[in-house]
This record gives sequence, structure tokens and C-alpha cells, in this order.
Amino acid sequence: MLISQDKLLSLVRNNDSFMLRKSLDDEIFKNAFGNSKINLNHTYAEGTTLLFWAAYLGHLEALDVLLSYPLSFPLDVNKADELETTPLYQACD
Repeated sequence: MLISQDKLLSLVRNNDSFMLRKSLDDEIFKNAFGNSKINLNHTYAEGTTLLFWAAYLGHLEALDVLLSYPLSFPLDVNKADELETTPLYQACD
């Protein structure tokens, strides 16, 4: 099953940590064969990322899942949006 960047965003926004983890596990398997196209640093509207949305919405389970794959899907935890706001700032706000 191919998962789109928009589907990942939907899983994060809905805090569906079970399906998010399953989707990333599937991508790791595909990545072993060079077929994965997922980028957890993908930029959405206004420069936001998956990590940004999870922090902004206070979805700790989604944050935990996103941060659980540092070797397979490295995250730029300091990537700022168009307003120069980082996920850490969002988590503390």
C-alpha cells in the first residue's frame, strides 16, 4: 500500500498513532527495496511539517511515533515554518 504525504498529515492531525506507526513500518520495509518515497520533513502549507503539526496540536502519541524512526526517517526538528516558528516553540506555546 502506498501512503501519501497528505495521508500521513491526516494521521498526525487525528493523532492516529497506531496507523501512523503501521504506515511508517510499511515504509521501512519498502525502503529496504528502494521503493519508499516518504519524507517526514515534507513541507506543507505555510512551511509546516508533520512534526510541527503534532507539536502544535499537542498530539504526544504522534510526536512519539515520528521521533521513533531516527535512522529510517531522519527529522529536522529545527525546521521552521514561514513565520520562523519551530516545532519546539509550538510544543511550548
